[in-house]
Amino acid sequence: MKNIKRLIKIIIFVVLGVMVSIEISWTKPEFTFYTEFLDYKKLTQSEVIELLKKYEIKLCIATDEKRLPRLIPLLKKYQNEKIEFSIWPLLTEEDGYWPSERNVKELNLLLDKIFKMASENDIKIKEIVIDLEPPQLYNLSSPKSTAGILSWAKQVANQNLNRKRFKKSLIDYQGIIEKIHQHRAQATVTTLNFILEEVGTPRVNAFQDFLEAPVFGLDWNVIDFQYYTSKMVGFKLFFWRISYRDLNRTLYSLAKRAQAHLSCEISFSVGIFYPKSEIKYLISDIEALLAAGIEKIAIYSFDGILQFEEPETVLEKIFQAKPKIPPLTLGSSLFIESRKLAWLLLRLKQ
Repeated sequence: MKNIKRLIKIIIFVVLGVMVSIEISWTKPEFTFYTEFLDYKKLTQSEVIELLKKYEIKLCIATDEKRLPRLIPLLKKYQNEKIEFSIWPLLTEEDGYWPSERNVKELNLLLDKIFKMASENDIKIKEIVIDLEPPQLYNLSSPKSTAGILSWAKQVANQNLNRKRFKKSLIDYQGIIEKIHQHRAQATVTTLNFILEEVGTPRVNAFQDFLEAPVFGLDWNVIDFQYYTSKMVGFKLFFWRISYRDLNRTLYSLAKRAQAHLSCEISFSVGIFYPKSEIKYLISDIEALLAAGIEKIAIYSFDGILQFEEPETVLEKIFQAKPKIPPLTLGSSLFIESRKLAWLLLRLKQ
């Protein structure tokens, strides 16, 4: 009997030892940091330049027609200092702010001005990031209940779902991509993660139509999925209040799904990150993405990083993150199933 007990103990220790020794194979990720509102002069200050160079940070810099002239000295400075950057074109509030189905003309004109500025000033733009989001998001205050989001979604669906317009937008945005490629730049698209419900389902585009985000089937070099837990935490899904743990596990599941179904380069954007946010949640999201095999991660935002008393401490924690699979939760399963239900309802309405 004693021998049997001893054998059981040995087996348990061996199994535990194996479990502990298992390591997730992963590659050091490429981090990009968004900057949307920082003054360009702030971004040329010596302490900021030193920070960018020390951590080899790539910035995704928002610009619009009004700010474009002020962008020139910043890009020249970064080019001379060998700091990586991409350009994030935004429109006026009247035109919808973010690119979508209905403002392709305005986006085209802005891109022409961006490339003209770059050509005249000997600036090499390697990447353009097109942020596809519906105009209705601009003034949306985050609803915290199922009833609130359903009311908002119904209004948006009535305004946005339009098969004919969406089909035309696929042609329009392929033209945008080709224009970017003609200028020898990479075309990256970033949009809300809900369109992941449509991966692996060719010719189905209800969520893309709803969000006015023509993505799948086009020649984007990189597809980035926005997943901001701080915007969703506390949301009441019927009887369940969604927690950070639920959202963290959902992020991992969605990243694994993207990896399984998409052949292009994949990126995920996480945040929203300001001093009031707890860094541990951002790190947990990064860990989940690394565990899912994601090698490109974008963080919103560098603006928030600089608001900390010690930005370097925050950056150290970000760059030292390692893969960690989040535990399965009931809330994450409910959230994933509710997304599928929403997609089916949109398909019926479309």
